[in-house]
Amino acid sequence: MQLSLEQAATRLGKSVRQIRYMIQRGQLRARKDGGRWVIDSDTLPLDEGAQQAADRRRDQLEAAVEHALELTDT
Repeated sequence: MQLSLEQAATRLGKSVRQIRYMIQRGQLRARKDGGRWVIDSDTLPLDEGAQQAADRRRDQLEAAVEHALELTDT
């Protein structure tokens, strides 16, 4: 989903000016679409809680795959 600078600022709890600065510094990927900046929502950095939840899901998935592979070895 493509977000405007305003939408990205709201999601990240930052001002539009801070979002522009993050884009200029390369901390946030964005592109121009029809003369307006758009940001892909999948590229937004996660806050600490969301990052921990994503890490837990990844660890659970890895454990499930390893378990499934062990079952096929026997």
